[in-house]
Amino acid sequence: MKKATACDFPVCSDASRFGAPIARTLSNTLSSRIIALSPVTHKAVKESIRRIVVEQRLDDEDLIEEVYGSQAFRDGVAGFIGR
Repeated sequence: MKKATACDFPVCSDASRFGAPIARTLSNTLSSRIIALSPVTHKAVKESIRRIVVEQRLDDEDLIEEVYGSQAFRDGVAGFIGR
């Protein structure tokens, strides 16, 4: 799953099935339809995977702050609660 999540353009057959229910929640992006989802979180997910795979490090506090502190996240929450 790490490799599939880090890809911008996964290659698969019409019979392939993928599941990532969090991709439809606020500012979570794991879907192949990345253009319609949060670019802030997409960037953070890719950076997190890069850190784990390449640098073998798990720190992500800065990424969490970037995502959940973003205007895109605040706008998503406001839209979700109807404000």
